[in-house]
Amino acid sequence: MPTPPQIQLAGGGYADFLKDYWLLAAMREAGIDPDKWDPSRGYAYNRDTIAAVYKYYGELYLQDPRMQWAGFAHMVGPGLDAGFADVRLMRDLARTMLQSGAVGDAIAPGLTPLTPAQLLALAHMSDSELAYFETSLLEMQKEIFDDIGYQHQAFANGGIAEINRLVRAGVISDPLVVSAWNDFNSGDPQRLAQGTMKMANFEQNVVIADNYDTMRGRGLQGEGFTLAMSIVGTPSIPGAQSYSQFSPLILYPTPESVPVGPFGPFGPHVNVPNPLHDNILVETPLPDGNIADRDQRWEFITKDTYPAYMDLANDPDRLRTIVEQQVTGQGYQDAVDSNRIVNRMDSISDQIVFGDGNPFDGK
Repeated sequence: MPTPPQIQLAGGGYADFLKDYWLLAAMREAGIDPDKWDPSRGYAYNRDTIAAVYKYYGELYLQDPRMQWAGFAHMVGPGLDAGFADVRLMRDLARTMLQSGAVGDAIAPGLTPLTPAQLLALAHMSDSELAYFETSLLEMQKEIFDDIGYQHQAFANGGIAEINRLVRAGVISDPLVVSAWNDFNSGDPQRLAQGTMKMANFEQNVVIADNYDTMRGRGLQGEGFTLAMSIVGTPSIPGAQSYSQFSPLILYPTPESVPVGPFGPFGPHVNVPNPLHDNILVETPLPDGNIADRDQRWEFITKDTYPAYMDLANDPDRLRTIVEQQVTGQGYQDAVDSNRIVNRMDSISDQIVFGDGNPFDGK
Protein backbone atom coordinates (compact mmCIF):
# COMPACT_ATOMS: atom_id res chain seq x y z
CA MET A 1 0.00 0.00 0.00
CA PRO A 2 1.47 3.41 -0.92
CA THR A 3 2.61 5.51 1.99
CA PRO A 4 0.39 8.60 2.36
CA PRO A 5 2.12 11.96 2.18
CA GLN A 6 3.09 13.33 5.57
CA ILE A 7 1.37 16.69 5.73
CA GLN A 8 2.24 18.62 8.85
CA LEU A 9 -0.48 20.51 10.71
CA ALA A 10 -0.25 24.15 9.79
CA GLY A 11 -2.35 27.19 10.53
CA GLY A 12 -5.17 28.42 8.30
CA GLY A 13 -6.49 26.52 5.31
CA TYR A 14 -5.22 23.13 6.42
CA ALA A 15 -8.63 21.44 6.35
CA ASP A 16 -9.39 22.80 2.88
CA PHE A 17 -5.98 21.74 1.64
CA LEU A 18 -6.34 18.25 3.06
CA LYS A 19 -9.78 17.72 1.54
CA ASP A 20 -8.69 19.10 -1.83
CA TYR A 21 -5.66 16.82 -1.80
CA TRP A 22 -7.74 13.67 -1.41
CA LEU A 23 -10.53 14.89 -3.65
CA LEU A 24 -8.07 15.44 -6.49
CA ALA A 25 -6.38 12.11 -5.70
CA ALA A 26 -9.75 10.38 -5.97
CA MET A 27 -10.53 12.07 -9.28
CA ARG A 28 -7.11 11.16 -10.63
CA GLU A 29 -7.58 7.53 -9.60
CA ALA A 30 -11.05 7.49 -11.21
CA GLY A 31 -9.76 9.08 -14.42
CA ILE A 32 -11.86 12.22 -13.95
CA ASP A 33 -10.71 15.59 -15.24
CA PRO A 34 -11.92 18.07 -12.56
CA ASP A 35 -11.97 20.87 -15.12
CA LYS A 36 -14.47 18.93 -17.24
CA TRP A 37 -16.88 17.81 -14.51
CA ASP A 38 -19.63 20.39 -14.94
CA PRO A 39 -23.21 19.29 -14.16
CA SER A 40 -24.58 22.53 -15.60
CA ARG A 41 -23.60 21.30 -19.09
CA GLY A 42 -25.94 18.32 -18.94
CA TYR A 43 -25.78 14.58 -19.31
CA ALA A 44 -24.22 14.25 -22.76
CA TYR A 45 -21.26 16.44 -21.81
CA ASN A 46 -20.69 14.61 -18.49
CA ARG A 47 -21.47 11.10 -19.68
CA ASP A 48 -17.93 9.72 -19.39
CA THR A 49 -17.46 11.30 -15.96
CA ILE A 50 -20.72 9.82 -14.68
CA ALA A 51 -19.61 6.35 -15.73
CA ALA A 52 -16.13 6.91 -14.28
CA VAL A 53 -17.61 7.71 -10.86
CA TYR A 54 -19.61 4.50 -10.60
CA LYS A 55 -16.83 2.33 -12.01
CA TYR A 56 -14.45 3.93 -9.50
CA TYR A 57 -16.73 2.92 -6.64
CA GLY A 58 -16.71 -0.61 -8.00
CA GLU A 59 -12.92 -0.69 -8.22
CA LEU A 60 -12.68 0.50 -4.61
CA TYR A 61 -14.84 -2.38 -3.48
CA LEU A 62 -12.85 -4.91 -5.51
CA GLN A 63 -9.60 -3.65 -3.98
CA ASP A 64 -10.96 -3.70 -0.43
CA PRO A 65 -14.32 -5.40 0.26
CA ARG A 66 -14.50 -3.59 3.59
CA MET A 67 -15.63 -0.55 1.59
CA GLN A 68 -19.20 -1.80 1.44
CA TRP A 69 -20.78 1.59 0.79
CA ALA A 70 -18.65 1.88 -2.35
CA GLY A 71 -19.98 -1.48 -3.50
CA PHE A 72 -23.52 -0.30 -2.79
CA ALA A 73 -22.96 2.94 -4.70
CA HIS A 74 -21.53 1.00 -7.63
CA MET A 75 -24.48 -1.37 -7.79
CA VAL A 76 -27.11 1.39 -7.87
CA GLY A 77 -25.00 3.38 -10.35
CA PRO A 78 -26.24 1.94 -13.66
CA GLY A 79 -29.87 2.57 -12.69
CA LEU A 80 -29.08 6.15 -11.70
CA ASP A 81 -27.03 6.71 -14.87
CA ALA A 82 -29.97 5.45 -16.92
CA GLY A 83 -32.20 7.88 -15.04
CA PHE A 84 -29.88 10.79 -15.86
CA ALA A 85 -29.91 9.78 -19.51
CA ASP A 86 -33.69 9.51 -19.60
CA VAL A 87 -34.65 12.81 -18.01
CA ARG A 88 -35.85 14.20 -21.32
CA LEU A 89 -37.97 11.10 -21.91
CA MET A 90 -40.06 11.95 -18.85
CA ARG A 91 -41.99 14.40 -20.99
CA ASP A 92 -42.61 11.69 -23.60
CA LEU A 93 -43.77 9.34 -20.85
CA ALA A 94 -46.28 11.92 -19.60
CA ARG A 95 -47.63 12.31 -23.12
CA THR A 96 -47.93 8.53 -23.42
CA MET A 97 -49.87 8.44 -20.16
CA LEU A 98 -52.25 11.12 -21.42
CA GLN A 99 -52.73 9.47 -24.79
CA SER A 100 -53.35 6.05 -23.24
CA GLY A 101 -56.57 7.32 -21.70
CA ALA A 102 -55.92 5.08 -18.73
CA VAL A 103 -54.93 7.75 -16.24
CA GLY A 104 -56.16 11.08 -15.01
CA ASP A 105 -58.84 11.95 -12.49
CA ALA A 106 -61.21 12.90 -15.31
CA ILE A 107 -61.19 9.27 -16.48
CA ALA A 108 -60.55 7.21 -13.38
CA PRO A 109 -60.42 9.24 -10.15
CA GLY A 110 -57.45 8.29 -8.01
CA LEU A 111 -55.93 5.84 -10.49
CA THR A 112 -52.73 7.84 -10.75
CA PRO A 113 -50.73 9.72 -8.12
CA LEU A 114 -50.36 12.56 -10.64
CA THR A 115 -53.23 15.01 -10.83
CA PRO A 116 -54.35 16.06 -14.32
CA ALA A 117 -52.70 19.46 -13.76
CA GLN A 118 -49.37 17.86 -12.80
CA LEU A 119 -49.52 15.45 -15.72
CA LEU A 120 -50.24 18.26 -18.16
CA ALA A 121 -47.42 20.35 -16.69
CA LEU A 122 -45.01 17.46 -17.19
CA ALA A 123 -46.25 16.74 -20.71
CA HIS A 124 -45.81 20.37 -21.75
CA MET A 125 -42.51 21.01 -19.95
CA SER A 126 -40.07 23.20 -21.87
CA ASP A 127 -36.56 22.13 -22.83
CA SER A 128 -35.14 24.60 -20.31
CA GLU A 129 -37.21 23.08 -17.50
CA LEU A 130 -36.07 19.60 -18.45
CA ALA A 131 -32.49 20.87 -18.41
CA TYR A 132 -33.05 22.14 -14.87
CA PHE A 133 -34.06 18.69 -13.61
CA GLU A 134 -31.24 17.01 -15.52
CA THR A 135 -28.71 19.40 -14.00
CA SER A 136 -30.17 18.95 -10.53
CA LEU A 137 -29.72 15.18 -10.66
CA LEU A 138 -26.16 15.50 -11.96
CA GLU A 139 -25.33 17.95 -9.19
CA MET A 140 -26.49 15.38 -6.64
CA GLN A 141 -24.05 12.80 -8.00
CA LYS A 142 -21.18 15.29 -7.76
CA GLU A 143 -22.12 16.37 -4.24
CA ILE A 144 -22.01 12.76 -3.06
CA PHE A 145 -18.55 12.29 -4.58
CA ASP A 146 -17.35 15.59 -3.08
CA ASP A 147 -18.69 14.72 0.37
CA ILE A 148 -18.14 10.96 0.56
CA GLY A 149 -16.33 9.54 -2.46
CA TYR A 150 -12.97 11.17 -1.85
CA GLN A 151 -12.82 9.74 1.69
CA HIS A 152 -12.51 6.28 0.19
CA GLN A 153 -9.29 7.26 -1.54
CA ALA A 154 -7.90 8.49 1.76
CA PHE A 155 -8.82 5.16 3.36
CA ALA A 156 -7.40 3.19 0.43
CA ASN A 157 -4.05 4.96 0.67
CA GLY A 158 -3.74 5.72 4.36
CA GLY A 159 -6.19 3.49 6.18
CA ILE A 160 -8.03 4.55 9.30
CA ALA A 161 -5.07 6.71 10.33
CA GLU A 162 -5.74 9.01 7.37
CA ILE A 163 -9.47 9.06 8.11
CA ASN A 164 -8.64 10.04 11.68
CA ARG A 165 -6.44 12.84 10.39
CA LEU A 166 -9.38 14.12 8.34
CA VAL A 167 -11.50 13.94 11.48
CA ARG A 168 -8.96 15.86 13.59
CA ALA A 169 -8.70 18.51 10.91
CA GLY A 170 -12.46 18.94 10.91
CA VAL A 171 -12.87 17.71 7.33
CA ILE A 172 -14.99 14.79 8.49
CA SER A 173 -17.27 15.85 11.33
CA ASP A 174 -20.61 14.07 11.03
CA PRO A 175 -20.88 11.35 13.70
CA LEU A 176 -22.56 8.97 11.22
CA VAL A 177 -19.57 9.15 8.89
CA VAL A 178 -16.97 8.86 11.65
CA SER A 179 -18.75 5.82 13.05
CA ALA A 180 -19.14 4.30 9.57
CA TRP A 181 -15.39 4.43 8.92
CA ASN A 182 -14.67 2.74 12.23
CA ASP A 183 -17.15 0.04 11.24
CA PHE A 184 -15.50 -0.43 7.84
CA ASN A 185 -12.06 -0.55 9.40
CA SER A 186 -13.14 -3.35 11.74
CA GLY A 187 -13.76 -5.79 8.89
CA ASP A 188 -16.52 -7.43 10.95
CA PRO A 189 -19.39 -8.40 8.61
CA GLN A 190 -22.09 -7.10 10.93
CA ARG A 191 -20.30 -3.80 11.39
CA LEU A 192 -19.68 -3.53 7.64
CA ALA A 193 -23.45 -3.73 7.16
CA GLN A 194 -24.00 -1.12 9.86
CA GLY A 195 -21.38 1.17 8.35
CA THR A 196 -23.00 0.93 4.93
CA MET A 197 -26.35 1.95 6.42
CA LYS A 198 -24.79 4.88 8.30
CA MET A 199 -23.03 6.16 5.18
CA ALA A 200 -26.22 5.77 3.14
CA ASN A 201 -28.09 7.68 5.84
CA PHE A 202 -25.61 10.54 5.61
CA GLU A 203 -25.77 10.49 1.81
CA GLN A 204 -29.56 10.50 1.56
CA ASN A 205 -30.61 12.54 4.57
CA VAL A 206 -27.78 15.05 4.84
CA VAL A 207 -25.97 15.46 1.51
CA ILE A 208 -28.77 15.39 -1.05
CA ALA A 209 -32.06 15.65 0.90
CA ASP A 210 -32.39 19.36 0.15
CA ASN A 211 -31.78 18.73 -3.57
CA TYR A 212 -34.79 16.45 -3.73
CA ASP A 213 -36.85 18.96 -1.75
CA THR A 214 -35.94 21.75 -4.15
CA MET A 215 -36.78 19.70 -7.23
CA ARG A 216 -40.10 18.58 -5.84
CA GLY A 217 -40.97 22.12 -4.72
CA ARG A 218 -40.71 23.50 -8.25
CA GLY A 219 -44.47 23.91 -8.71
CA LEU A 220 -46.64 21.49 -10.66
CA GLN A 221 -43.68 20.49 -12.81
CA GLY A 222 -41.58 19.57 -9.78
CA GLU A 223 -44.25 17.38 -8.29
CA GLY A 224 -45.03 15.86 -11.68
CA PHE A 225 -41.39 15.17 -12.54
CA THR A 226 -40.52 13.56 -9.20
CA LEU A 227 -43.68 11.44 -9.33
CA ALA A 228 -42.73 10.32 -12.84
CA MET A 229 -39.31 9.35 -11.46
CA SER A 230 -41.13 7.33 -8.81
CA ILE A 231 -43.16 5.53 -11.47
CA VAL A 232 -40.43 4.58 -13.95
CA GLY A 233 -37.34 4.22 -11.76
CA THR A 234 -35.91 0.73 -11.83
CA PRO A 235 -33.40 -0.84 -9.44
CA SER A 236 -30.08 -2.12 -10.74
CA ILE A 237 -29.52 -4.45 -7.79
CA PRO A 238 -30.66 -8.07 -8.26
CA GLY A 239 -33.66 -8.79 -6.08
CA ALA A 240 -34.51 -5.13 -5.43
CA GLN A 241 -37.96 -3.82 -6.26
CA SER A 242 -38.93 -0.64 -8.03
CA TYR A 243 -40.63 1.99 -5.89
CA SER A 244 -43.97 1.17 -7.56
CA GLN A 245 -43.56 -2.48 -6.55
CA PHE A 246 -42.45 -1.63 -3.03
CA SER A 247 -45.24 0.87 -2.34
CA PRO A 248 -48.07 0.28 -4.83
CA LEU A 249 -51.08 2.55 -4.98
CA ILE A 250 -54.02 0.57 -3.60
CA LEU A 251 -57.60 1.33 -4.65
CA TYR A 252 -60.77 0.09 -2.96
CA PRO A 253 -63.62 -0.27 -5.49
CA THR A 254 -66.28 -0.60 -2.79
CA PRO A 255 -67.25 2.13 -0.29
CA GLU A 256 -66.11 2.03 3.33
CA SER A 257 -69.71 2.07 4.54
CA VAL A 258 -73.19 1.38 3.18
CA PRO A 259 -76.57 2.90 4.17
CA VAL A 260 -78.93 0.56 6.00
CA GLY A 261 -82.59 1.50 6.48
CA PRO A 262 -86.06 0.68 5.19
CA PHE A 263 -85.69 3.09 2.27
CA GLY A 264 -81.94 2.78 1.71
CA PRO A 265 -80.09 6.08 1.33
CA PHE A 266 -83.31 7.98 0.54
CA GLY A 267 -84.94 7.66 3.93
CA PRO A 268 -83.95 7.25 7.56
CA HIS A 269 -80.84 5.11 7.65
CA VAL A 270 -77.53 4.49 9.33
CA ASN A 271 -74.16 3.92 7.68
CA VAL A 272 -72.57 0.64 8.63
CA PRO A 273 -69.08 -0.64 7.73
CA ASN A 274 -68.96 -2.42 4.40
CA PRO A 275 -67.46 -5.89 4.97
CA LEU A 276 -66.30 -6.03 1.35
CA HIS A 277 -64.28 -2.80 1.49
CA ASP A 278 -61.15 -4.33 3.00
CA ASN A 279 -61.47 -7.63 1.16
CA ILE A 280 -61.58 -6.34 -2.40
CA LEU A 281 -58.80 -4.12 -3.57
CA VAL A 282 -57.00 -3.10 -6.73
CA GLU A 283 -53.22 -3.03 -6.58
CA THR A 284 -52.22 -0.57 -9.30
CA PRO A 285 -48.84 -0.58 -11.08
CA LEU A 286 -48.24 2.97 -9.82
CA PRO A 287 -46.58 4.16 -6.59
CA ASP A 288 -48.37 5.40 -3.50
CA GLY A 289 -45.87 8.09 -2.68
CA ASN A 290 -43.05 10.16 -4.10
CA ILE A 291 -39.41 9.10 -4.18
CA ALA A 292 -38.48 12.74 -3.52
CA ASP A 293 -40.13 12.61 -0.09
CA ARG A 294 -37.21 11.98 2.27
CA ASP A 295 -39.15 9.80 4.72
CA GLN A 296 -40.70 7.68 1.97
CA ARG A 297 -37.38 7.41 0.14
CA TRP A 298 -35.53 6.36 3.29
CA GLU A 299 -38.16 3.74 4.10
CA PHE A 300 -37.78 2.38 0.56
CA ILE A 301 -34.00 2.23 0.87
CA THR A 302 -33.94 0.68 4.34
CA LYS A 303 -36.68 -1.88 3.70
CA ASP A 304 -35.91 -2.92 0.13
CA THR A 305 -32.87 -1.51 -1.72
CA TYR A 306 -30.41 -1.91 1.17
CA PRO A 307 -31.57 -5.42 2.18
CA ALA A 308 -31.32 -6.51 -1.47
CA TYR A 309 -27.74 -5.23 -1.58
CA MET A 310 -26.84 -6.89 1.71
CA ASP A 311 -28.24 -10.19 0.44
CA LEU A 312 -25.83 -9.80 -2.45
CA ALA A 313 -22.97 -8.73 -0.19
CA ASN A 314 -23.51 -11.88 1.84
CA ASP A 315 -22.71 -13.81 -1.34
CA PRO A 316 -19.36 -12.10 -2.01
CA ASP A 317 -18.39 -14.30 -4.93
CA ARG A 318 -21.56 -13.34 -6.80
CA LEU A 319 -21.19 -9.66 -5.92
CA ARG A 320 -17.57 -9.64 -7.03
CA THR A 321 -18.49 -11.30 -10.33
CA ILE A 322 -21.12 -8.63 -11.04
CA VAL A 323 -18.84 -5.75 -10.06
CA GLU A 324 -15.93 -7.12 -12.10
CA GLN A 325 -18.19 -7.21 -15.13
CA GLN A 326 -19.63 -3.75 -14.57
CA VAL A 327 -16.32 -1.94 -14.09
CA THR A 328 -15.46 -2.79 -17.68
CA GLY A 329 -16.59 -0.29 -20.28
CA GLN A 330 -18.97 -2.61 -22.11
CA GLY A 331 -20.25 -4.31 -18.98
CA TYR A 332 -21.14 -0.99 -17.40
CA GLN A 333 -22.83 0.29 -20.53
CA ASP A 334 -24.83 -2.92 -20.88
CA ALA A 335 -26.07 -2.45 -17.29
CA VAL A 336 -27.05 1.15 -18.03
CA ASP A 337 -28.81 0.25 -21.27
CA SER A 338 -30.88 -2.44 -19.57
CA ASN A 339 -32.29 0.24 -17.26
CA ARG A 340 -33.00 2.90 -19.91
CA ILE A 341 -36.62 3.96 -20.38
CA VAL A 342 -36.07 3.96 -24.13
CA ASN A 343 -35.41 0.22 -23.92
CA ARG A 344 -38.33 -0.37 -21.56
CA MET A 345 -40.99 1.93 -23.03
CA ASP A 346 -43.28 -0.89 -24.16
CA SER A 347 -43.17 -2.58 -20.76
CA ILE A 348 -43.64 0.75 -18.97
CA SER A 349 -46.66 1.58 -21.12
CA ASP A 350 -48.09 -1.87 -20.44
CA GLN A 351 -47.43 -1.39 -16.73
CA ILE A 352 -49.28 1.92 -16.70
CA VAL A 353 -52.20 0.78 -18.84
CA PHE A 354 -52.62 -2.88 -17.91
CA GLY A 355 -50.66 -3.41 -14.69
CA ASP A 356 -49.66 -7.02 -14.09
CA GLY A 357 -52.77 -8.33 -15.82
CA ASN A 358 -54.29 -9.37 -12.48
CA PRO A 359 -54.76 -6.22 -10.43
CA PHE A 360 -57.56 -7.56 -8.19
CA ASP A 361 -56.02 -9.01 -5.08
CA GLY A 362 -57.82 -10.09 -1.93
CA LYS A 363 -56.31 -9.58 1.45
